[in-house]
Amino acid sequence: MSYDIVHEKSIEILTDWVEKKNHSVELQNQLPDQLSYEDKTIYIHTRQGLESQVYSLLHECGHLLIYLDNKSFEQLYVVEKVVEKSSQLNYKWWHEEPKTLDEI
Repeated sequence: MSYDIVHEKSIEILTDWVEKKNHSVELQNQLPDQLSYEDKTIYIHTRQGLESQVYSLLHECGHLLIYLDNKSFEQLYVVEKVVEKSSQLNYKWWHEEPKTLDEI
């Protein structure tokens, strides 16, 4: 059995799993790999090889699992926002001289 057949079968199995989660998979060549929460679709870019498509689809399935577990998704979202704010504060701390302690 060739690797292409294995990868095609893997994409088929993963697509079936995604559909059981009330989402869809679209193999296309315009958008980057992504999970669209709005239209419940995982987009996989087809200009990459089949093996890379499988890994991309697995990666996006991981995002879907987190999203479907709302508590985990909300916690991750909050953590990302805190990290983003912390990065902005660290940037300010290292790149701008504060005038008072309240500005730190």
